[in-house]
Amino acid sequence: MSKLWECVNFKEFIEEKSSIDELYFYLHCRFLINKGPQIASDGSTFTYIQFVRNEEVQKLVDLLLINYDEISRSFIKEKLQEKAKFKNQHLLIDSAFVLRIFLEYYRLERKYRYKTLKNLFISLPPDQKIKKKIAINSFKSFKNLIEKLNANTTESDKAELFRECYQIGLGEINPEIFFTVLTETGFFVSTLKLRSFLNANLTTNAINQEDYLNVTENLMKKMNDKEAKIAIKNVRNIVEEIGCEKMMFFWEKNLKVFSENYRFIDFEMLCGKIPDLNFLNIVKIAIIAKNVKNFNSHLKNDEYSECNEVFTEWDVWENLLNSMKKTDNRDRIKEFEKNKKIRIIQEFTRKKIQKWYVLINKLLKRKK
Repeated sequence: MSKLWECVNFKEFIEEKSSIDELYFYLHCRFLINKGPQIASDGSTFTYIQFVRNEEVQKLVDLLLINYDEISRSFIKEKLQEKAKFKNQHLLIDSAFVLRIFLEYYRLERKYRYKTLKNLFISLPPDQKIKKKIAINSFKSFKNLIEKLNANTTESDKAELFRECYQIGLGEINPEIFFTVLTETGFFVSTLKLRSFLNANLTTNAINQEDYLNVTENLMKKMNDKEAKIAIKNVRNIVEEIGCEKMMFFWEKNLKVFSENYRFIDFEMLCGKIPDLNFLNIVKIAIIAKNVKNFNSHLKNDEYSECNEVFTEWDVWENLLNSMKKTDNRDRIKEFEKNKKIRIIQEFTRKKIQKWYVLINKLLKRKK
């Protein structure tokens, strides 16, 4: 088991020798290299080493290690190719070994991140630091540091992180305590820019900007409708009343994508993801707001009909269920085709074995 990279990697995770963001990054890479859950891939249930094509690995190197220069990426590709082997006319490599390489490079990035944090502490003005120490004790200084790492951090998260650091450091927050708390609380997960590609042709580039703008522009036209604007405003009011800062932050962030400034979006932030996921995030928050509104109306004994609500929403559910049914049918067809190929191989093997037994039987009879 110690020679299987998959076992080595997960043994470290189980023994908590890795940080939360390392595990997050590893699982994301694993999802990409297997093009989905590994258990869903062919042969996953009866092979203990999953091989992937070398050309797919080369694309992943460009995608995931985009922060490294071309020379470094070429060096990694070359070393990985040396570990690849020809099998069934393809150059294959152990996927778990590739994932280990990605993980080690991410750990290297974490070391650089710590050095950057330490330099941030050093670069703080003297009035924001404790005298003769590379440490802070004020919330203002702490906020400045957090905002440099992730400007989208909510005020409640900043306060919670500061309280944690302050208690552990007994009133003094140095780079070591700061980095440890951010690691243990999973703060660095929020700073990850996990890239993904939509098809085999996409590598280092995000999705086509023109396509994205077309999708966004069409959605904007619908969302700028008078009734749609009123509905969006009502959702915002309900979300504000709920008092959940994180939900409010995500609502504003995702809605901004479809605002009049959509043409100035940083496309690198999409990381190759499908653009309509932003719209789905808006829908998700709107559903939560609607449920809260219905619940409050029910408590206040306002005019509220559960039956009407259910039948109104059924059309949406029906469309969703139909789309899931189509997906299930596609999966069944794929499974049927796979089983058909397996049966052909099984039949071929059975005939070969049968001939072999006939031959052995004849040879044994001759000996007698």
